Amino acid sequence: HTVEHDAFFDTIHVAIEASSRDVQVSVATSDAEAKQRAAKAKRERYTEIWSFLRRPGARTLAAGGALEGRCPNCGAPLENAQTARCTHCQALVNSGDYDWVLAEITQPIEWRPGSTGSVSGLKDIMQRDPTFNRQVAEDRAGYVFWRWMEALVRRSRAPLAQCATPAFVEGVSREPLGAVRHYRTAVGAIDLVAVTNDDTFERIYITVLWSSARSPRGIPTPSATVLVLSRRMGVAGQTGFSHARCPSCHGPLPENDATTCEYCGATLGSAGTDWVLDETTTPHALAALLARSTTSAGAVPGQSSAAGYTGADDGDDSEDASDEPIPEWATPDMGNRRERLLLLMRMAAVVMADGVVTRQERRLLKTAARRWDVPFEAVEPILAGQIDPQEMEMMRPAAPQAFFNGLVSAALIDGKIDGREEKLLLDVAANLDISQADAKNTMYAMTKTARSGSSAHT
Repeated sequence: HTVEHDAFFDTIHVAIEASSRDVQVSVATSDAEAKQRAAKAKRERYTEIWSFLRRPGARTLAAGGALEGRCPNCGAPLENAQTARCTHCQALVNSGDYDWVLAEITQPIEWRPGSTGSVSGLKDIMQRDPTFNRQVAEDRAGYVFWRWMEALVRRSRAPLAQCATPAFVEGVSREPLGAVRHYRTAVGAIDLVAVTNDDTFERIYITVLWSSARSPRGIPTPSATVLVLSRRMGVAGQTGFSHARCPSCHGPLPENDATTCEYCGATLGSAGTDWVLDETTTPHALAALLARSTTSAGAVPGQSSAAGYTGADDGDDSEDASDEPIPEWATPDMGNRRERLLLLMRMAAVVMADGVVTRQERRLLKTAARRWDVPFEAVEPILAGQIDPQEMEMMRPAAPQAFFNGLVSAALIDGKIDGREEKLLLDVAANLDISQADAKNTMYAMTKTARSGSSAHT
């Protein structure tokens, strides 16, 4: 598919075409019955992008590596399958230092080459910790995200016990989650977007684009969450891609909520040894607060929420926030279908702010869905009031003007804003407390810019 290279890793992205028959069965279903039901299901073809990483200069041994039961560094037999460390040369076999390791599986519609955009604070942390790199940080965030999701689904603190702060873990079990459920959860992209530090801790902010259905037969709808991971200053990363293992001895983590390694006794889930989940926030809340926190770089942006359903920060002045420049990573990519769908969902959430959706608003939302090539069915639960209030609050923008600009960009996807779209945009603007005059001026200015840009490329 494609090949990438930087100072830390060589990356090969392989497009794999396959087919499968998928059915949902009860845990009590026998293997024979499950296979019989699967045989009757329709075979569906799909493509996935598998991303493999390896350190520059590393060479795969002719005799094979971990897949063949050998250390990829010295070639000795791997004697203990419970650890990722070779007992002969002490190499961490799945670190990517010696052989290719699978780092990510992505759907083609979500795939994009590398991480995008510059990262504030990245150079500073790389000077403090030469082993730090984006690939491992983003891989760590992916591991933590799935542990967090498991904790939400199970309503249990156990999945987070070894990778989150005690306060966050306690919050997951304490915070009411209402009727929110997650089915067929999938991750679309994971990107490091900012790094900060104070005298005690350093923090990395990683945006996760993901989707899930709210009912067993519902349409998966997209979400964007920023994971805030913290680590004590002075700690260097040595675990490579071995996130499900003790950071000290690399033994497998216990399956319960124990916070000590059963092999070496090291403390797990501690910012003193590894990156741990400290809080969650939204991209726009983070962007607005980072823009205003240049005098306090160590402050933790965003409103803390163990469940992750966060809206505007209580102390955030939305008008002031809208005047701040929004970084590229926090603005919608209108070439990405997922982000267009997320915009439509947030439009629906804004329209529902007064608890009433008129027939005209519904028709206009359908028009937007058709023009942007996204399924209107994805917003039906929002318009029907079936989405948990906390999640609805998360969808409402922390920076109204920046969000409105994104909607105008979406309307201009075909180069123009027709009368029906203008009505919907003005309706959304009213719900955002943006005056009709300001909304019209924004639409006029952005339309003019879009047309001049188009003319420059003809």
